[in-house]
Amino acid sequence: MQSKQTMMAFLIAFVAIGLAGIGTYLAWPQPDDEERIRITIYEVAAAARAADLTATIEPLDTDYSDASGLSRDEVTGLLFREYRARGPISVFVHNLAVTVEGESATATFDAVLADGVNVTQLDLVPDNADLFQFELELHKKDGDWLIIRSQHVQASR
Repeated sequence: MQSKQTMMAFLIAFVAIGLAGIGTYLAWPQPDDEERIRITIYEVAAAARAADLTATIEPLDTDYSDASGLSRDEVTGLLFREYRARGPISVFVHNLAVTVEGESATATFDAVLADGVNVTQLDLVPDNADLFQFELELHKKDGDWLIIRSQHVQASR
């Protein structure tokens, strides 16, 4: 998990799943924008655990780029290779904070990413896992929150 491509693949795994499920909208009152963004991030983590490429990239805007300059299409190719080579990626999201300002939003969180082990607590990070701090920029387009920018840094344990 030390390669730059692997780290980028895991970054994208967080930023690329569909917004709140239709069932939620039909069964209960619609969540507010902040909650919709939270749901999206947790669903991205679930998509990475399932190695579901389509669900992983769905909320990326067509104009998406990350701090390294990767586009949506480049991220798709990178994740395709990573999922084929490694399979599912265990993801644990912690300290998720969302700030919404009109049609723009920022989400920050810590995430543990690991191969071959299910991480369920931040204080139980296995040796083959990495801890990252993420920041996502989102915008509302046609009623949906889409990720337009992302960046991450590897954090110390």
